[in-house]
Amino acid sequence: MTIDSAKDLQMNIAKEGLALLMFHPSFNVQPHRECIFLIGTAWDIPVGDTQEVISLLDRELDAIRAAGEGGTVAHVLPEDELPMNAIGLETLDNIWDLFETSLRMDSMQARTKMFEMAKWLEKSQNLLD
Repeated sequence: MTIDSAKDLQMNIAKEGLALLMFHPSFNVQPHRECIFLIGTAWDIPVGDTQEVISLLDRELDAIRAAGEGGTVAHVLPEDELPMNAIGLETLDNIWDLFETSLRMDSMQARTKMFEMAKWLEKSQNLLD
């Protein structure tokens, strides 16, 4: 895995969070934010680049708040760019990349967060189907 593929992983995790917010505006995407940050740290991605990806989640939350109850949300990314029903191989690639990233981490807590995100992807994208 390279820094470029780690940046892609960060974006994929952000898109997972954005997709959740599109359907469940009150969903807690803090685990996604933490995972994106930890990926950046593990792969020495510049903080500004990592923050740009995290800001997508922040901007989506701001758009949801601005729209209010029953309002129209100006989403950060169009629905067709989000992994609403990712295929199994896409999900497996993300899971594999999370595990590879965890090998670069010294902290058991950070590794656990990668594992939790991998398990969440497995469940949320119906990997068993």
